[in-house]
Amino acid sequence: MRCMWYTSVLISTGICSYLVISSVLQYLDFEVITKVRVINEFESEFPRVLICNANEFTTNYSLNYLRDTRHLFSNYTLDQLDDPNFVAAHYKQALRYVTKFVDEEKMKLSHSLKETILKCQLDGKPCDYTEDFEWVYNDFHGNCFVFNSRKDKSLPLRYLKYPGKSHGLYVKMYVGNVRKEILIVHNLAIV
Repeated sequence: MRCMWYTSVLISTGICSYLVISSVLQYLDFEVITKVRVINEFESEFPRVLICNANEFTTNYSLNYLRDTRHLFSNYTLDQLDDPNFVAAHYKQALRYVTKFVDEEKMKLSHSLKETILKCQLDGKPCDYTEDFEWVYNDFHGNCFVFNSRKDKSLPLRYLKYPGKSHGLYVKMYVGNVRKEILIVHNLAIV
């Protein structure tokens, strides 16, 4: 019986030693198995974006309007008219008169939505010019367009599910190459 006890203790000790050593060796291999998954559960509401041309007067209609407002400066000398500060004052004066225009006249002062925004994509999908944009008149910048305004309240706002450059708003815009005599402020930019 003693022999059986020695044999069973010896076998149990051997199996225990084997299991402990194999566990320590497996631990020292430093194998790490991880699975990283990013799950976006919530969509973010895309903000409203106001797009304006830095030059409010960019059409022939606006050129005629500016010519009509020159009578405001008929009492001034050519030196005064060459002064950039004086021209800026004329520009501000011209903008004050524009606020009295009806919307149809204001829209004629600069390019239309499709002439200003040549290409638009949100999250890689084309924008809908009639649903995604709304025309507004800004006292400082003139004609502007609001992206994601949802003027028709029955339409939902635009949302983004994924962050990053390829999932945001991509807009290709026409900013210039207008006739020099139209420009009072010589900018080729979108604000």
